[in-house]
Amino acid sequence: SLLNSARHYYTVPAVLSEIRDPKSRKHLEEFQLRLRSLHDTALVTRTPSREAVSSVSEFARKTGDYSQLSGVDLQVLALLYDLEVEAAGLYNGGNLDHVRTEPKRVLGVSVKALNGDGKRNVVR
Repeated sequence: SLLNSARHYYTVPAVLSEIRDPKSRKHLEEFQLRLRSLHDTALVTRTPSREAVSSVSEFARKTGDYSQLSGVDLQVLALLYDLEVEAAGLYNGGNLDHVRTEPKRVLGVSVKALNGDGKRNVVR
């Protein structure tokens, strides 16, 4: 379960703002209570750095994913990037060679209808 999968739990403020319905709010409150009682920890809310948001946005543009990601998605990815940078500083001498700055490959498929006959041609 999510509750037992980590020692520290992080999110961005915008994720919490998106949780509006009573059932989801109650679930979040119960999760936070369990964190405190079982693991003596809390859900940490952090805003990602501007550098991280810029880095993940640029990477998403290179892969073609940028238009599919919401602002909140980008913030969550940027926070993950910040946490990875911090962990690399603590455990890896600041080495971030394992983090890609360029996509391994860019996949793109466009679909076109030919002659209006409803048959589609895939162009790679």
